[in-house]
Amino acid sequence: MKFKNIIINSFLVIISCVLTLLAFEGILKIFNIGNTSLDNVMNLNDTGIIEKSDNKKLVYTFKPNYNGLTNSYGFRENREYPLTKDPNKKRILALGDSVANGVMVDISKIFLSLLEDRYNEKNKDQIEIINLAVSGYNTIQEVEFFKLRGLQFQPDEVWIFYVLNDPAYDGAEFAAIGKSHLLFSNQIDDIAFLGKLRKHSNLWKIIEDYFLSKEIKNRIDFKIQEKKVKFALDRGIPTLYDLMHLDEYFTDTKNSFKEIKELSIKHNFKLKVFICPILQPKEKNKYKHLHTKVETALKEIGIPVFDMLNYLDSQEIQSLKLSPKDEIHLNEKGHSVFSDILMQFIEK
Repeated sequence: MKFKNIIINSFLVIISCVLTLLAFEGILKIFNIGNTSLDNVMNLNDTGIIEKSDNKKLVYTFKPNYNGLTNSYGFRENREYPLTKDPNKKRILALGDSVANGVMVDISKIFLSLLEDRYNEKNKDQIEIINLAVSGYNTIQEVEFFKLRGLQFQPDEVWIFYVLNDPAYDGAEFAAIGKSHLLFSNQIDDIAFLGKLRKHSNLWKIIEDYFLSKEIKNRIDFKIQEKKVKFALDRGIPTLYDLMHLDEYFTDTKNSFKEIKELSIKHNFKLKVFICPILQPKEKNKYKHLHTKVETALKEIGIPVFDMLNYLDSQEIQSLKLSPKDEIHLNEKGHSVFSDILMQFIEK
């Protein structure tokens, strides 16, 4: 009988603990506690530049007037632009992620800043290029940010800089801690159990935020990434970029492009998309088929698209990387090269 009582009592304790945790989770959700953490968002919060956004799609934005890194609108600019456009100037708004944002590069040396300066030196101050790129954003967030902050600037053109991780939520990480908002009908992060916890459990987010060391968080990130790689390989999908561009994940991205295409017609601005390549030599680049898929999808929508890989010298690509292991972000030379390439698209 004693053994039976031990079993029953143990079972009751377990049930009580589970019910307590569920009740606690419910309370956290009702009062929206632990719903959005800004830690681990492209490691940007180490500098304090990001702040929580009330917009559920954006999750976060950059703080205005932050340490010379943003202007009064929170754009990655060291210049201010009036809302009312000068009719004698062409105004271009740029949307993108950390590539166009110029992560780890001085504002004055980002390709968009260089392009504005170089063009105006030759053409007597005839153009404005406003950089709305935010590190960690995907296409859905970029379009949302444009609707919220960009439309009021009355652009003549909108340029979108597309990177192959843009169908994901947060670049290579897919989903930073606390990003539980359903931007996609299917979340790649659901592949891993820990990814499910991060997405659904406010209690788990609080535990990660306040009780786990950075080392443990990094190990969790690695385990989630490992699961996603295994998921892809087990299904014959060679890379995570290929996984991101499966229809079940890429459809929402295409819908955002359709949305901004409709906005371009309604508000009378031109639209251009530039595909920023993974920085590998052309002959070794294993993602060209994904460039083709993106190009095809955008052309079907009616959006002009330009593949930056076609304008880069194959031997030079390796020298444009921010660091030897970083195949996405540009160093100062890379930004200068991109600026030179983009000069030809201002008149088109």
